[in-house]
Amino acid sequence: MRRKNVICQPFDKIKGLMREKRISQQKLSEDLNISIVTLNKKLNGTADWTWTELEKMITLFEIPDNLIESYFFPKKVS
Repeated sequence: MRRKNVICQPFDKIKGLMREKRISQQKLSEDLNISIVTLNKKLNGTADWTWTELEKMITLFEIPDNLIESYFFPKKVS
């Protein structure tokens, strides 16, 4: 019997920042000028972020330059 590996969702770190900073999906979608449905797709890795959205979130969440890659460009596990 094979054990299932636990694989993190693509943007769990962003979701964690949202909880930490108490920013709701509604608020973030308004700040990014996108719908909640679109935000959910992006957070779940089924839609791509625009550079403008990334820049806004980096500023909003105060993400240091050396951590940007780990937040927005997660390594894919096959």
